[in-house]
Amino acid sequence: ATASGCSFEETGTYLAVTHGGTGKVIVYKRSGDTFSALSALTGIPDGDYGATGCAFTPSGNYLVIALHISSNTTLVAYSRSGDTFTKLSGPALSESYGEDCAVTSDGVYMAVCNNLSPAVSVFKRSGSSFTRLSTPYLPLTGGSDISFRPDGRHLALVLGSALYIYGRSDDTFTETAIPADVKNSVYCAAFSPDGSMLACVRFSYPTDYLPNCYGVYPVSHSPGPGAVVDESQDIAFSWGVYSDLPDIWPQTQLSAKLRWRPQGETAYTEITISGSAQSYTMPAGTLSGDYIEWQVLIEYESGKYTSGSEWITISTVDAVPEKPIPLSPLNEYVDVSDNIRFEWQHVINSGTAQSGADLQYSIEGGAWTDLASVSGSDQFYDCPGGTLPGGSLRWRVRTYNSDGVEGDWSDPAAFVGIGPPAAPSISNITESARPTISWVASGQVGYHLQITKDGAVIYDTGETAGAEKSHTVPFYLANGSYAIRLRYINSSQQWSPWATSGFILAFTPPDTPTISVAAIINGARISISNIDEDAQHVYLLRDGVPIADITGLSTYDDYAALGTVTYVARVVDSNENYADSLPANVTVTVIGAVLAAVDALDAPVKMRLKAAGQPPVTRQKQLIGAANHYAGREHPVFTFSEFSTEVFNPSYYYTSFADWELLEALVNRRQTVLYRDMLGNRIFGAITIHNFTQEDDNRIMFALTIQRVDYVEQIEYAEVDAS
Repeated sequence: ATASGCSFEETGTYLAVTHGGTGKVIVYKRSGDTFSALSALTGIPDGDYGATGCAFTPSGNYLVIALHISSNTTLVAYSRSGDTFTKLSGPALSESYGEDCAVTSDGVYMAVCNNLSPAVSVFKRSGSSFTRLSTPYLPLTGGSDISFRPDGRHLALVLGSALYIYGRSDDTFTETAIPADVKNSVYCAAFSPDGSMLACVRFSYPTDYLPNCYGVYPVSHSPGPGAVVDESQDIAFSWGVYSDLPDIWPQTQLSAKLRWRPQGETAYTEITISGSAQSYTMPAGTLSGDYIEWQVLIEYESGKYTSGSEWITISTVDAVPEKPIPLSPLNEYVDVSDNIRFEWQHVINSGTAQSGADLQYSIEGGAWTDLASVSGSDQFYDCPGGTLPGGSLRWRVRTYNSDGVEGDWSDPAAFVGIGPPAAPSISNITESARPTISWVASGQVGYHLQITKDGAVIYDTGETAGAEKSHTVPFYLANGSYAIRLRYINSSQQWSPWATSGFILAFTPPDTPTISVAAIINGARISISNIDEDAQHVYLLRDGVPIADITGLSTYDDYAALGTVTYVARVVDSNENYADSLPANVTVTVIGAVLAAVDALDAPVKMRLKAAGQPPVTRQKQLIGAANHYAGREHPVFTFSEFSTEVFNPSYYYTSFADWELLEALVNRRQTVLYRDMLGNRIFGAITIHNFTQEDDNRIMFALTIQRVDYVEQIEYAEVDAS
């Protein structure tokens, strides 16, 4: 006959199988994977569809069987002792056509659902006797499936295609309200062995059968699947409680059990949480392993726990942070003398907090400089005022994950610092008598360098424009101790603090040259000897000022001197070290006056004759300034500038037209000229006016207007070829 139903007892030792038509029920005993049939149960009538269902109590001590026959017997019960099943005296029944049966875990209450009226019959057992309960309030017809909650507190009944649930109090059953989406279109239903779930098979016409489970269970787990936690910190676990049918399973928590284990292991650690607290903080250092599984069980009724939730896998291996996002300062002006808050956003796929951060800054697109390191989750850093220089600044940040692994640097964020730039760093001073000073500075648009000896400034560049970060001293220094002061100005026109550095010159000079000087007409002749064979350059200095490069010469005529002057020859070797000759003095005179272009000093125009009545050399100097009138003042306030205008007016005459032509040719060259006379006047100037009068006796009388100009007679020292 066709099997129509089956039931295992709790240990899985006994399996009862019903067969339709014959009413036959066979019990099998299991040993390992082998099932052996016991003797068929006796006392079960045949007919119609025969035995249609059966149910063991969990302990296996009782077995009830539903019969679908026309006689007035729809339920029979057996007690078990070992492998022996004894039929109990059946309850008195007037109905027929049983479809399914159910029994409580203690075997006290038994129920059968009938195809005909009444739909449900409930019996209470006492010993071997059954008492039928009066249940006129239960449905009258059409029962097809029935299930007791193991503790007997609820009874689920499928009537037609609707689900009914009844709560039991003593011997009284009261219908429990359930939502329509749970109630309708149900084919069969059964409670789980622990009573925490109700499984229903729902159907959708014509053939789709869909399983659904209802019950009480933990929800909203945190940390959730795939979450990353920092095992070195306290970890917060939390969950919620949800009941699909609160009238059956209260949506409350009496206590909870949290379990965790390393992924891949079966043994777990269990932590009991007393009371209704739906969270637990696990102390730092508790978890071990890269991947951890955890679940929670809820005690929803005294001594009754939900099934464990699905094992949730979390990781202690954090993701590598992405590029953080700089937030502030960003494209703005910031006073660097005040505290500056740098803020950013930590970006990481795992959602974990940062464990630290590094910040760097650069000036005017220069090299990156460490600014600060932050420990912890704060996504900001307060930079003390005065830390950063002024100028165009950029900053960037990188963050660390919970494992202490750093991510990429952020894209640079720019801002303009208002304030003085940082002091420059003097990086090198060459060891030569004309040293080159090099430095490092960011955002430089100009600089100011001074050299001091014994506290006195011996060289000062003044405020010099340019981004060049090296400077060669334009003259030669003697052996000794010196100090350098250096500052620079940025694009915001703010000067940095001074940077200082000392240096000592102790070079070995070349051989000392020898010179002799003698006066010549309108000049001086300098003779040079004893030149070091390693000499790269030889210079002539007049009164301490280099006026000529005389390399390779043994004599040199100077047509620019006047009065008593001192000459020195300076020899420079391949290391740019030098030696000076002993000084030599000479007195240079001129007859009358001489005038020469600065590019032809050895071809002067002579002026010696002065007629009676011609004025001496006159000189006029005008100081430049401005007179400003102000309200309430009758007279102006005069402010002088640094400028002046100075004019010389010498007057002479020629008796030779050829001499006049030489003078006029010089004037027409429009060159800077050097004027010297026997009165001791010596000026560089430009001839702007020349007046002349031609007399009958062939005299040409003339007067010149010479405006003094700022002519630099000093030459620059050449670069030394050290190859």
